[in-house]
Amino acid sequence: MLIVQGSLTATPSLFHSLPRDYIENSELQSVKDVIKKTEMFRSRLSRLTSPKVEVVINKTETSKSKCPHITSSESEVVSIDFSLSSPVRNLVPREVRRTRHGLPITINTPYGPEPVPTYADTGSDVNIISETTAREFGYQTSDFKPFQEPLKLPGGRLVKPIGELTTSFWFGTLLEPSERLEKISFCVLPGAPAILIGAVLLHQTKTMTEHRHRLVPIRRANNRLSALCSVGKPRMQVLCDVDHILTVALADSGSDIDLVSPQFALDRKLEIYPSEHVIELADGSHIVSYGFIRTSISLGTHLDSADAPHSKVATIVDCFVLEGLSQDVILGEQTLDELRIFTENQHVLVLASDTNEAMELNRIHSRGRLLTWFKKRLNPTSNQIITDGE
Repeated sequence: MLIVQGSLTATPSLFHSLPRDYIENSELQSVKDVIKKTEMFRSRLSRLTSPKVEVVINKTETSKSKCPHITSSESEVVSIDFSLSSPVRNLVPREVRRTRHGLPITINTPYGPEPVPTYADTGSDVNIISETTAREFGYQTSDFKPFQEPLKLPGGRLVKPIGELTTSFWFGTLLEPSERLEKISFCVLPGAPAILIGAVLLHQTKTMTEHRHRLVPIRRANNRLSALCSVGKPRMQVLCDVDHILTVALADSGSDIDLVSPQFALDRKLEIYPSEHVIELADGSHIVSYGFIRTSISLGTHLDSADAPHSKVATIVDCFVLEGLSQDVILGEQTLDELRIFTENQHVLVLASDTNEAMELNRIHSRGRLLTWFKKRLNPTSNQIITDGE
């Protein structure tokens, strides 16, 4: 048996012990800037982390240590290898799925019906269209109504829309509507990379639940970038277990990846592995996550299996750590599909935007109060997701 008397002369490379040199969106002009800054981060990482740490010990037994990465000799010094070749250091996030759920619609424009691909974004409070796309459809500045309130993006930055555009559309790409016309209002953002349909309209039209046939797979344009299109107040909430602890998370079908806040990871004592990942936001700007956690997410442990027979499901996920999130945990499209959130497990969904209390309860591990928070937002007769009055 080896008893450690001394202390480590360096700290293993946990994410929270490294400088939090997050990239501000205002500094990013192109992906080249991101690459340059991440190379600087790697350089700083190599200078801060010693490849080997010596620990002074007393030998109480003569048997050799069986711990990995530890080599001992007859002396009272043990060398622990924290070099970049260590298996822990080589842990990399799982590959992001190469396709996304597209939502083809036809918009009534000044030039006539215009079939367009859009994306269903349950993490966004509003519908979004880029200024360039709107003008290509024939809309003029006079068609944009004032939109005074700025929108909050992940990372904490506020963006002011150019205006609000109201028109009509129908689902599908036929030039004649196969379904009834729907009214839609878009926030017009400069640089928005895609047309996004937000949570409120998706809920009203039951697109994610009863009418999933409207969704089609679309190949991602750039596999080196992950989309995180959450804008405004989070709405679609999921009651789940993260690392076996009850948690309220945001269901964000507009995100290619799963995310957690640094504070949540630290409160839950989850190990953060260094890794740079470029994320594209709803206005076309970019931000970088420098680490991720690997954990389990499961459903059904808080429910009676007789009432929810299909809810016992779990998966292992890699959640990227990012400051300034609207919620502690964000579940992206791939994880939502694996957990069958919008199909067999709709009973764990609630549409609510008053999430400050839920975030506080997430961090203090109050299981009973979280269940009470969730049940208050469920319709007691139909068990369908409802709004909180906003």
